[in-house]
Amino acid sequence: MKSTTVASFFVLIISASLVAGIQLLPPLTAPGGLPVINLAARPPSARVNEMAYCKANLPGIDCGCFAHHAGTVLNEPRATVIGTSYKNRWDLARFQGIESCS
Repeated sequence: MKSTTVASFFVLIISASLVAGIQLLPPLTAPGGLPVINLAARPPSARVNEMAYCKANLPGIDCGCFAHHAGTVLNEPRATVIGTSYKNRWDLARFQGIESCS
């Protein structure tokens, strides 16, 4: 009987601790939950001329199409989360432009 009472007491304490801990944690979707880099504060990156790059380095690719797709990827604003890594935007733009305009 004593072991059942002790076990019940520990289950009660653990359950109460879990409930209290969950209540104290903010939800992941709460404003200000994850730090986000302000896009306006980021230094401007070097501008690439997509059309000139295509003409000089990509024979057989429609350069107008490539310039459009690459420009869309490069100019798309995106917020980034601190502590994560992202694909280089130029590599991504070049890959998507080549794939879309071959």
